[in-house]
Amino acid sequence: MDMQMKCQGHDAHWREDRTCSFCGSMHPDDFMEAMREAVDPEIPTYIDQTTKYYKRYVCKPDGALRKFYLWHIPTEEWAKEANELHPHVVRFSATKMERRVNETMRQMTEGDRP
Repeated sequence: MDMQMKCQGHDAHWREDRTCSFCGSMHPDDFMEAMREAVDPEIPTYIDQTTKYYKRYVCKPDGALRKFYLWHIPTEEWAKEANELHPHVVRFSATKMERRVNETMRQMTEGDRP
């Protein structure tokens, strides 16, 4: 996958694990897939907003956090689809996060490890 690119003015490339060699961002195609998963109530993937306007966290069912930096938006078409999905992603992600927090709290009160 070693495609050369610029990231924030630095030489970079997409590594085999589909992350940017400079900033560690996930690949935009993988982020778009995560956005589509986030609006599916059957898939526990959700997108967490951060305090930084240019960064999002993807929370996958395996518990891993993956980051996406908005400067990796590849095309206007990609941005249009992301903007159309965004309000739904926010709504579904809030529900999924609340469900996860409630489940973790339940487990902790019952003495189970989350």
